[in-house]
Amino acid sequence: ENAYAPCVIKEGDKYRMWHTWIDRHPWHTAYAESADGTHWQKAEKPCLVMDQAWEVKDQVYPLVLKADGVYLMIYGCYWADGQHTALGFAVSEDGIQWTKHPDNPVFRPEPKHDWESNFTTSQTLLRLPDGRFLLWYAGRKQPPWSNLYFAIGTARWAGPGK
Repeated sequence: ENAYAPCVIKEGDKYRMWHTWIDRHPWHTAYAESADGTHWQKAEKPCLVMDQAWEVKDQVYPLVLKADGVYLMIYGCYWADGQHTALGFAVSEDGIQWTKHPDNPVFRPEPKHDWESNFTTSQTLLRLPDGRFLLWYAGRKQPPWSNLYFAIGTARWAGPGK
């Protein structure tokens, strides 16, 4: 209940889940663990809160993966006038305490492209064997909206610090 857009990783005998907690606004990113993938123990406090100036409304769609022993999170958030979404980036050594990139949002809508002029979120990330990452995201044009999302875009990323 109230857990939206989960991302789950199994590590050893434990399932770890990051999800958007939608019990009240602003939505934030929560964390939970499970031994069986069915019964979850939710952490008492959010693992990621809105504390950067660009984050003006709700956090959405946390996506977490572990690379080279470090947890990487790409998450969406409403920014600017609250009618646009962009992607933020955070890192963690334990998956619970996160440090956000100081230059967030790291990926934002491109006004020159009608199909992604307002929203870039609902993302997924894949690490390639050479260490680079591929990002897929949903794009949405400016209102009036006749559909929830308009197109799927792709981007390449060399990785943290590159």
